[in-house]
Order: sequence, then C-alpha cells, then structure tokens
Amino acid sequence: MITIGQRLSDQRRRRGLTLEECEAATHIRGRHLMALEEDRPGDIPDPAYARLFLRGYAALLDLDADALVAEHDEQRGAAPPLEAHRVVPLELGPGGRLHELSRWVVRPRRRSRRREAGWVAIGLLGAIAVIVWMGARSGSTPPSEPAADAPAAAAPVHSTPARVAAPAPARRVQLVLTGEGRAGSWVKVAYGGPSGPVAWLGTIVPAQRVRLRVSGPLWMRVGWAPSLRVALGGRQVPLAGGTGDYLVRRGGVTPAT
Repeated sequence: MITIGQRLSDQRRRRGLTLEECEAATHIRGRHLMALEEDRPGDIPDPAYARLFLRGYAALLDLDADALVAEHDEQRGAAPPLEAHRVVPLELGPGGRLHELSRWVVRPRRRSRRREAGWVAIGLLGAIAVIVWMGARSGSTPPSEPAADAPAAAAPVHSTPARVAAPAPARRVQLVLTGEGRAGSWVKVAYGGPSGPVAWLGTIVPAQRVRLRVSGPLWMRVGWAPSLRVALGGRQVPLAGGTGDYLVRRGGVTPAT
C-alpha cells in the first residue's frame, strides 16, 4: 500500500520540483516537508500544523488535499475540528428551566406609596422653582438706551476666516482573488510590504473568492500564478510566471522588485 508520504514524494519528483522550491512556494520549512514525505507527521510540533502543512503541500503538488487529510486523520485517530469543538447543550438543575432562569432575571421592586409621594413632591418643588426664576427674570429693569447726541460706537468688524476645503478621502478599490485549476494557489497578502501586517494567508481553493479593500499599497506573494485569477476594481489583471511577488495599488498590480 502506497503511503501518504510516498505519494507526496513521487508527485514532487514527477513535477521536477526540489524541496527548496516547494519550501519557497508554500513557506513551509523544508524539514517539515521532509517529515511529511517520510511519514513522520509526529515530528511536527502541533497536530493542527501537520494537517495544515499537509493540505498546503498537497495543493501545491496538485493532489486531492481533502482526501489526503482525511486519510491522515483516520491513521492518526484525530477527530474533525467541528466534532472536537461542538456546542454542548446546557443541563438544567432539578428545579427546572424556570428555576434556573430566575437566578438571572431581575425581580421588579414592590410598589411603595411613600416613595411615589416623595417623587411627586420633588417634581412640584422643581416646577415652583422654575416659575419663580422666570418671574424674577421678566421683572428685571431693561438696560438704558444711549443718549441721542452720543456718538454711536463703531460696530466691530469681524473678519471671516477663509474656509479650507477638506481633502477628499482616498478612493478604495476592491481586490478579488479567485482560485482556479485543480488545487488553487497559496497566497499571502500584507499591508505595505513583506514585513507588514498580514491581510490574508492561506490556500485559495478552486471557485473560492477572497475580497480585500485596497486603500494603500499591498504586497502579495502567489505560490502558483496560473491557478489564481486576480481582479482589481472590476478589471481582470493577468499574472505572468509561476511563483512571484507583486505590489498591489489602486492603479494596478506590478511585479515586486
């Protein structure tokens, strides 16, 4: 029976790829790829990383990644992620549902006539205070008018500052990445440059779409350009070559030097 590692190794040699080229395309260390080819997934620190590395490596080699991961899980006795993190229903106590819910429901306060009379008195005192204040203000003496022969004071001249138009916000365009072929392509997108914050990282399988807003420059590394369709602002952008780095701006996509 051909093992998973033998299928990976045979497919890599059949495509004429070296471990160094696969490491550059998948960004997976060569020792981890060698561990997968030699059927030693236990040498990878975390089982979740072993599954992720196996899926990315199989996608690069144009193999059935889902079937290989399922076979890996069956051999290792690993449970699917959704089964391992399923939602467990709440078990109520012997008192029943209403008894459990009563612990979290705020009970209304009892009606008190003394408290209601106090609030009414406070409202009346506030209304009386407002009426007294308005009467005192209406009975005050208006300011005296200046004499007719007194020269009128020149009205102050206030200069209106010129309004500066606010700069228009930068127009955002949408970058759409769509997987094609049999296995799609591995893609990494970062803000500003290779060391910037990561906006997307992973394998885009066929028919999967990833949408990103481009308001500033983006740096993009593509594992296999023929298996990726790129659209910027609604326009298709062809990518040349196989594995490469690109700069994405609102005006277009250019190879990164």
